[in-house]
Amino acid sequence: MIESERALLSFEQLFDTSRSIYKKQKMILETVLEPFDITVLQYLLMYKIHKSGSTALSRLALSLDLKPASVTRMTDILYKRRLMVRSDYHDDRRVVMIQLTEEGEELLQKAAVQYAEKAAGLYRQLNPAELQYLRKLAESLTKLANGCAVKNGK
Repeated sequence: MIESERALLSFEQLFDTSRSIYKKQKMILETVLEPFDITVLQYLLMYKIHKSGSTALSRLALSLDLKPASVTRMTDILYKRRLMVRSDYHDDRRVVMIQLTEEGEELLQKAAVQYAEKAAGLYRQLNPAELQYLRKLAESLTKLANGCAVKNGK
């Protein structure tokens, strides 16, 4: 087997494994979010807002790799449910700022706790050495991905 074939095989295995883990985690999150009547993307949007405190709608779209129109539709739904508030940026009324309400923060916290409890069951199947290896591998892959993004100007 030549070097390029080994590299492709390694990439394929890594991609398939990552996708499988992602699907399992997404399934757990969907189950957790069902009673809250929000989607995984809405949850991720709320989490991004929570982390930033208040952020521009356009910045949210960029960080989630979504079109601004998609983020606008999601924020409209969450706004109607009183989970977030919108306001104009003080220097430029064209910029819409988004912030979670107290109710939105509570929903996010409750869902995060439930997700952590359910996801822990997935990782309890690993022994401590495997879990530590997975953590280190995830950190290394994140650094590599971040390095690629910087090189590509993203």
